[in-house]
Order: sequence, then C-alpha cells, then structure tokens
Amino acid sequence: MPPSDISPASSGKDALAANIRATRPPTVVLSPENREHLRRFPRPPRDNGIGLHFHLDLRDEFIKQTVERLQSINATWTLIYAQDAQQARRAAKACWDVGVMPVLRPGKLIDEPFDPVPYVKALQEIGAPPYVQVHNEPEDVREWRAGRPPPGWDRIFGQSWASLAVKVFDAGGYPGIQVLDRPGFDAAVDAIKAMGREDVWQRAVFIHHNYGANHPPDYPYDERNQKDNPGQTILEDYNATLRFLAHAAWMQERLGFVLPIIGGEGGWLFGSENDRRYPKVDEELHALYHAEMFNWLRTGVLANGEPLPDYLFSITAWIVSSWTFGGQNWWDNPLSPQGKLTATIEAVAAIPRFERRFSWDEPDASPAEPEEDSPPPPDEPDAERPSQTPPLAWDPRLDELGVRLERTNKRPAWRLISAQYQDPTESGGRHHVDFIALDADGRPAAGVRFLRDWKGRLPNQEPAYAVTDEQGKANIPLWVNFNPDKKDGLEFATAADEPGDTVFGMGLPMNRHVNFVLTYQWVDAPSQPPPPDPKEAEEPPMKTLSERLLAEADKRQVIQFNPDAALQKRIFADGFVPNSAEFTLEIEGKLYLAQRAEHLATGEVRVYYVREGDWGRVEFIRRD
Repeated sequence: MPPSDISPASSGKDALAANIRATRPPTVVLSPENREHLRRFPRPPRDNGIGLHFHLDLRDEFIKQTVERLQSINATWTLIYAQDAQQARRAAKACWDVGVMPVLRPGKLIDEPFDPVPYVKALQEIGAPPYVQVHNEPEDVREWRAGRPPPGWDRIFGQSWASLAVKVFDAGGYPGIQVLDRPGFDAAVDAIKAMGREDVWQRAVFIHHNYGANHPPDYPYDERNQKDNPGQTILEDYNATLRFLAHAAWMQERLGFVLPIIGGEGGWLFGSENDRRYPKVDEELHALYHAEMFNWLRTGVLANGEPLPDYLFSITAWIVSSWTFGGQNWWDNPLSPQGKLTATIEAVAAIPRFERRFSWDEPDASPAEPEEDSPPPPDEPDAERPSQTPPLAWDPRLDELGVRLERTNKRPAWRLISAQYQDPTESGGRHHVDFIALDADGRPAAGVRFLRDWKGRLPNQEPAYAVTDEQGKANIPLWVNFNPDKKDGLEFATAADEPGDTVFGMGLPMNRHVNFVLTYQWVDAPSQPPPPDPKEAEEPPMKTLSERLLAEADKRQVIQFNPDAALQKRIFADGFVPNSAEFTLEIEGKLYLAQRAEHLATGEVRVYYVREGDWGRVEFIRRD
C-alpha cells in the first residue's frame, strides 16, 4: 500500500486488517519443513512483533523508565545493548517480567575478544529464551578496534562469528547473526561449514536492521522508483524497510531454509533525506511510516502487497532513548519541540491490540485452487485429527506427599501426561521441577514457557520461568521446605502462556533434595463428534454387573485422587493407578461404588468395586 493511502488515524481501525489482501506472491516460498522449524522458536506472550531498541543507559532508573515506554506502545520485543552480562540481566529481567522479549547484544567490537556464554546464562537465569546476538554490522567502521574494517574483514568476521555462535549454541542459547550485506553472511556460513558445526543453524536466528533511509514503506516497488528503475525488486535494491525479504533469499540459497528473522534496529531515522527523489523524514512522515510498518504485523500484508512471511518474527525500530543518538530518540529528543516524537508514539500506541498470526495459526486455511487428488479440506471430518486427552502416568508416591493435580477445562491446552517423583536417592542431589513438553504428535516442543510459583507469594516477589530447549526440556529449582506428613507443600507449576494443567503441593520434603518430573503434551481443541449411528443406539441392554461396570468406567475415564477412600487404597496397594472418578451403579436394587484403574507397566485395566456398606470387601474385574 502506498504511504499516501494510510494515515496514523486510519491505521488504527480494525477494518484495515479485514480489507487488505495480498496482491503479490512471496519473494521466498517456504517449505512445510521450514515452517515447522520456525514454529518451534520461542516468542513472547501476546506476541505482536512490535519492537523498539532499548535505552543505551542501563542504570536502574532508565531500565524502569524504558520498560514503561515500551509498554505504552504495546511493544513485545526489544534489543538490549549491554557492556556486561550483569547489566544485561537486570534490563532483560525487567522486560521479561512484563512479557517483553529481550534480545541481548554484547557491547563488544568484532575483533575484541569476549565470552558470550555469561549473556546466555543471564537470560536462562531469569527464565527468558536466550537470544544472544553475536557481533554487529561488520560493514560499519565503528565495529572495529582500528576504526575501519581490516583487509579480509568478511573472513575475519565469519570465523569469529562461527566460533562464538558455537559457544552460544552449546550453552543452550539461540545465536543471532547480524550483517547488512551479503559478504559477511556468506563468510559465516563458510566458517560454520569448515568447523563441521552446521547444527548451529538449527537454533540460529537472523537479527535484521531494516533501515529505510527516506524511502517509502513499499520501496523499491513504489511508483516513483519503478518509473526510474522498471521491474526492480528488493533483491536488486534492499535499502528499504522490506530488506528482510532479501535476507531470506540469501538464507534459502545458502542454507536451504530461512532462519527466524528478529528485529534489532531499523525503521526510519528522523531527519533522513538520503534519496533526493523523496521528501525528508519529518515528524509527520516518521509517524506515518512507522505506523504502517507495524501494521504489516497486524494485517498480514506487507507494503508491496506480499503476504507477511512466517519467518518475520519482529520489527524493532531505533530507539527508545539514548545520550549518544539524541536526534533519533522517540523520547528525550532534543530536536523535537515537544522533547519527543509525539506523533510517532501516539500513532504506534493507537494501533489496536492484536497478536501476530502465522500460517500455522490458521488450521482452516486452504489453497484457493486445490490440486487434483488433494486431501479433503480441514472442515471435513475425515481430515481432522482426533483430539483426546492422553492417559496419565502418576507416581503414587506423589499422593503420600500431598501433591495433587488440577486439570484445566480449556482447550487447546497443555495437558499433564506424566508426573514422576525422584526421592533423595534418585535425584542426584538436584532439587528441581523438570519439565518435558511434547507437541500434539508427541514430538519434543521447543520454546514452551513454564512457571513455578508458590502460595503466599508477596507482591514484590516474582515466580520463576523456564523455556524448553530443542529436546523439549526445561527445569526450575525448588526452594521451599514443607512437611510431607502435613502435606503442606506451597510450590506449584503450570504452563505460563497458554492454558494448562497445574500440579500443586510441591517443594522440598523436610528440606531434602528431590525432583518432580512433569511431562506435558499439547492437546488441540476437540473435534465435533459425528452424529450417532442409529444402529449403535440400538445396542442390546447389558445385564451383567461386569458389563455395566466396564461400560460406566470407560465413560468416566478422568482423574480424581482420593487416597483415603477404600477403593483407592486397594488400587494403590495392587500397584495400579486410578484413572476415573468414583461412580455408583444400582444393580438389582443393590448400590455399588466403583472406579477404573490401570497398571502403568503392563497396561492391564481393572474396575474395582465395593457394595455400599460392605467397605471391607473390595473386589475387581479385569478388562480382557
């Protein structure tokens, strides 16, 4: 959309997202495998993709002020430039605590030795996904100790980036590569290949700086440039805010797939007038252009008419505020009569709240022209994958500690499928909640955020968070002591950003080091059941006690633990686990209490039952 067709006022209307449709095919077409790869990277809660670079001063007063400013424009991403890991940790924690994703950039020059691992650990300690950018703009003279790139700078950059990216990767982080032009990227790819560490690309991200000079948002596809350079695309001139399209083409050519592209810097510099064909970026254009750019993330359509690509995770403009680049500050701007870029701040803040949508968020989307012999569309019953709650493997020792499960009634959700206890002889001296996340198909799910909290937490205290790695694993230490005889454990755990089951009553029994291993699986919304078969509705009545017990038990296969009940005492004593609530049946005038149970090792299913009043005679029947 040309910039003249949109204004800060109109960009805030919900109708904008409904009316805009893609008119141009994507520059880079992603394979299903590439989309699945992108899907596994962590994003912030309520992610909208809007980002703004953090203040360069990381003293506490500026951290607090900057976080408030990010929140005022509903930003969910920021990049933090920090001279050391402790500064980085303080700023990142303040951001992550309010749901803003911090991406760290160590404040080191390219040919200046440093260790990126402390920055990875700083993010891991606060439970934030460890996105760490390694080096910055190797084409810029300011990024080298001599004040200029040395001969063979691209090779030097590539080798240094590769060695440090491997350290970030091996520490469990997501290494970020940042270049402005192609030579540095190619050199990094070559260096990684020479090291035999192509595995790094499985968790690497591209940090883009989509500065647009004074070009309009749809440059180079705008009318003026196409008149001067007919047919020119972003691959020929990427001096534009759409330059991430060119970066994606580089990656697909060299790697065979596209990495997540995350914002580091970008947008339009206030006062820019590089290209004399276009007007200077004054306050009005600065507001107009930035509002349109961030609206791409809401409407799903870029300024040149392409669909918003799945690989574009965020756009992070420059800059909240700083003492070095005052003329570019959104706040504390000495060149603005208001002392800040008021029009821009208000235009971005006026964008209606939304969440960034990806192709995998649209299960009902289908091609406009399906190919022959294509599978049925998703709204046909045969195409739906049945969504059932997985069975639960519950360690009976948890009941002795007073640990209990509370199921969520929401779908989709993270459902607990296994809860195991490691006592002091099994824990290896650790004292953690270990999380394992599986996707709907049972594969490890990376980027899932869990929390550990406790009852009675004060307002000035914070819960702990952890994000799963490529193996779907994460952990959070336990600290609170409790008395297992009183079953008064205070700590509980659940999914942080989506609905999920909650496990209550954990902690350190009599201050002993133990672990709780919780496995969660993503369960989609249940499918609409087909209408009942009339023939099935005419099944002959079941007359025997065994038939009635088995049928009722299957209907009620949910979890409800009551260790003091007669049935459950017998169930646990036999080495079984209850997997239905207790239920009653009246047979020939006699009332029975019954419950379904399963042996976790053998899979044997039993229905335990007892006649009302005869609580000492618990019996069971087996399912064949």
